[in-house]
Amino acid sequence: MRQSRRGYTLLEVLLVMAVMVLLSTIALPSLYTMYADEHLGAGVDGLRAALSQARNQALEEGRPYRFAVVPGKGNYRIGPDSPDYWSGGDGPPSTNPNVPQPAREDALPGGIAFTDDANSATPEWGADTALPPGAATPDQWSTVLVFLPDGSLEDDGTVGAETGSGYKQMTLRMAGANPVVLRVRTLTGVVTARVLRPGEDGP
Repeated sequence: MRQSRRGYTLLEVLLVMAVMVLLSTIALPSLYTMYADEHLGAGVDGLRAALSQARNQALEEGRPYRFAVVPGKGNYRIGPDSPDYWSGGDGPPSTNPNVPQPAREDALPGGIAFTDDANSATPEWGADTALPPGAATPDQWSTVLVFLPDGSLEDDGTVGAETGSGYKQMTLRMAGANPVVLRVRTLTGVVTARVLRPGEDGP
């Protein structure tokens, strides 16, 4: 006698699909947040390395180095603190082909932007936060800090008024991740990072 094979009913298939949709709805926000935090963390690490390199160049070359950003975007620029490097060009050309041009631009990974107290909007998910290389005009760059030849930071009168005694700071934001505040100590140039938890306005 041939045994009949039982198939799945439409109701069973719909129930399984409903359970799968429910589980993915619960899990996706956690996965998204985890990815966003990791992505922002990678941007913070890269920026800390760039700041360290700028400080080292100021020490090695014996001249101030400026770090500037495009607020609301992920672009940043590092170069000697001289009008030659900030008035629309990359500065005087190097006479030594083995020495790279000292003024250079870079950007944080996609979706991450520099913000401040006056412009604290978080970029939307998938937003293109970086301008094309060389597209930022001189008036778009906002100086965040200047490393002096001794490795300390230039005091422009805002230290203490904005961030508490002895620090300059900048905030990085990305959709789905907690903002990160980078603080640079004025006397030593040491960079520390702090994650802002929900409800916190700053360090």
